[in-house]
Amino acid sequence: MDILDEIGAKKQFRNYSTNPIVVNGGIQGFYIEAEIFQAMKDVMDHYNQAPQELRLYLGRVIGTNALAMMVVGVKNQVEMTDHIASVTLTLAKTGPCPPNCDKASQIIN
Repeated sequence: MDILDEIGAKKQFRNYSTNPIVVNGGIQGFYIEAEIFQAMKDVMDHYNQAPQELRLYLGRVIGTNALAMMVVGVKNQVEMTDHIASVTLTLAKTGPCPPNCDKASQIIN
């Protein structure tokens, strides 16, 4: 997990925007890695008063172009951009369903 500031997060997001995951027909679900939960906890624990909500953004790591997920705390509708946790995603199936659907899922099948 890396900690980014607003400028670093914007760079990752813009890098992702040049090569996004395209979903047609709507998102059915989202598959995430366990390390993202640690990133969420890290953001929640960073502040004296925990954020009221979290936002997740996709990005691409500058230099490697690897897919990343950024976790941003939000308080009173304002993003708290001084401590953004970025997790480089290592599992190929991480991301929205489709295309990353669990074909054995009891819920969607």
